[in-house]
Amino acid sequence: MKYPKLYQFFQTYAPIPESEWEYLEQKVNTKKVKKGEIILKAGDKADTFNLILDGFMRMYYIDPKGNEFTKTFRTTNDVASPYVEMLQGIPSRIYIDALEDSTILSFKYADFVKLYERHDSWNTLGRKIAEKYFILKEHREYEFLTMTAKERYECFCKDYAHIMNKIPQFQIASYLGITPVSLSRLVKDIKKNKK
Repeated sequence: MKYPKLYQFFQTYAPIPESEWEYLEQKVNTKKVKKGEIILKAGDKADTFNLILDGFMRMYYIDPKGNEFTKTFRTTNDVASPYVEMLQGIPSRIYIDALEDSTILSFKYADFVKLYERHDSWNTLGRKIAEKYFILKEHREYEFLTMTAKERYECFCKDYAHIMNKIPQFQIASYLGITPVSLSRLVKDIKKNKK
């Protein structure tokens, strides 16, 4: 077994037999990614799952004016892929880059779909991973629709406390849907009110 830690992690989602896991390992490629490297661009073919073995990545959009809008951050054991585009069979609309040196495990979406026919554990795993990211998406939408920028920032600090020091301020602002200047002012106000 090449990836025993990852296997143990996914066992918390579904009881995958070792023989099934070993079959999957034959279909994957490991890639080292340097900090700042873009692993996917808008317009690229969206047909590959990228699973972060270790590291930290950002998924974001760029509008026609060149403005970046951070969709999410992903870290160890997370999927960093344009899942909706894969489901729809359309090119990627997002960019994915490494915020630190990372190692990813890549495998073709078509190969993963074939796993569903091999063993029920893959169906369970796929469903639970989809549920995890659906919950995160719902949470993010709730924050944007009901919370102030200050409240969103406080949630961000709580949710991403373990990796906040790795994220540039302008990317945090982009994630929150505010300008870097607004974020700077907001952080100063929070610090001033804590005194």
